[in-house]
Amino acid sequence: MAPVKRELNRASAVATVTLAVGLAGCGGGGPSREQFVANANRACAEVSAGALPKSKTIEDVARNGSLVVAADKRELAKLRKVAVPDKDRPKFDEFVRLVEQETVLAEREASAAKHNDKPLLLAVDPLLSAKASEAATAAKQLGLRSCAEQ
Repeated sequence: MAPVKRELNRASAVATVTLAVGLAGCGGGGPSREQFVANANRACAEVSAGALPKSKTIEDVARNGSLVVAADKRELAKLRKVAVPDKDRPKFDEFVRLVEQETVLAEREASAAKHNDKPLLLAVDPLLSAKASEAATAAKQLGLRSCAEQ
């Protein structure tokens, strides 16, 4: 039993040293603002690099909606992995929350189009546009140009 305890203690020591080095390297407040902005912009740019077809009709939305939703979900996954400076965390969390809401609305829009539900589509479309605008404004406030342009 003693060797197992010693291994656990060694693992704890390594973890403590790793944590201490990590905190010392970043000053305890996360990455630099410049690194955060670069990483978040890169995350958004990588997703938008795969050009999505423009949807102008209900048929287009029905056909392309799942592609848009999938891209939104990839963007969210990448954004959630971005290290954020402590001072930017509240605004960034708000931005991510807006993108999540935008994604939910995009799912509703795609479903409405697939079911040719014009009343629901007409109700969701302005909400989706407004939420996309809110998310773009939040991205601009953080300096996330690539995220604002989507």
